[in-house]
Amino acid sequence: MAKMSGVSTTERGTTAIAQRLAKMRQDSGITQVEMAKKLKTTQSIVSRYERGELRIHAELLLELSKILGVTPNDILGVGKKDAANGKIPRRFLSRLRNVHLLTKREQDTLAQTLDLFFKGAAR
Repeated sequence: MAKMSGVSTTERGTTAIAQRLAKMRQDSGITQVEMAKKLKTTQSIVSRYERGELRIHAELLLELSKILGVTPNDILGVGKKDAANGKIPRRFLSRLRNVHLLTKREQDTLAQTLDLFFKGAAR
């Protein structure tokens, strides 16, 4: 394992993942307490993941990606970085997570409205 300035590349990678995770959670409008409930753990454990004190194992990585609406590669920081890769902007994710709270009629109306916007954007 390579070392630079007393910090291994593994430690830097863990820190970068932790920072990305915290930013993604915040951008999604989810608090540490809410994330902890979704993961069936405590807020302090979520905080430790976000500070890089605990490593994220594969099963947790998959669960986090589902909760945040991103891919595991997004959390790990690998792959495409551009906004035009078909992903839903994070500022919309928390809103979209609440669509199930709408009545069927309201959901249909929202879908029709979005369809109209997308048709206009395609021109």
